[in-house]
Amino acid sequence: MHPFMDPWDPEGSRPPGGPGDERGPDPEPIVRSVRIGFLLAGTMVAAMVNTGLHRAADGIPTRPSLAVTGVAAGVVLAVMAMAVWALRPARLLTVGKRALEATDPRERRPRAERARAMGFRGLAMSWAGQAMVLGFLPAVVGLVLGSLHGLPWELLAFAGVSVLAGFVFQHEVSGAVRLAVDDPQLRASYGPR
Repeated sequence: MHPFMDPWDPEGSRPPGGPGDERGPDPEPIVRSVRIGFLLAGTMVAAMVNTGLHRAADGIPTRPSLAVTGVAAGVVLAVMAMAVWALRPARLLTVGKRALEATDPRERRPRAERARAMGFRGLAMSWAGQAMVLGFLPAVVGLVLGSLHGLPWELLAFAGVSVLAGFVFQHEVSGAVRLAVDDPQLRASYGPR
């Protein structure tokens, strides 16, 4: 097996640079960590669906209201659309740079030290963590509606939106990581990790 095809290869596929190389660290091991995080989040959504389907069978459902389901779906879709806009790779890069800037010169050094301590992997996992929290929203709403109405299709539909959002968010965060490691300003702050 070629070394870059090995999923456990800590180095990834970027060949090491020579002296004076201006590139950042290999983004692929960091992207792999992000993908594993989203895979675990997907497993949690599956566990929520399993729990919700079993609880719906045991509980006493209330009268289903399509108006409540429609309003909840509209709110969830609006939040997901805003999240997709906010998690664009270029926007995450801009927000990451803005977080390092401080008008007070006394704050610049502590921010730079925190950035260097967390490295690119920490930055990527913070972006991924925020995206995962947003991705759980549809599943939680589906769980609540499924428990109230006792209809499994509500839970399954909202969980499907949650899984789809996870795929999209994972793609966006991975793209932002690839941009971040090659950005000179972020590389100067976050270092070679």
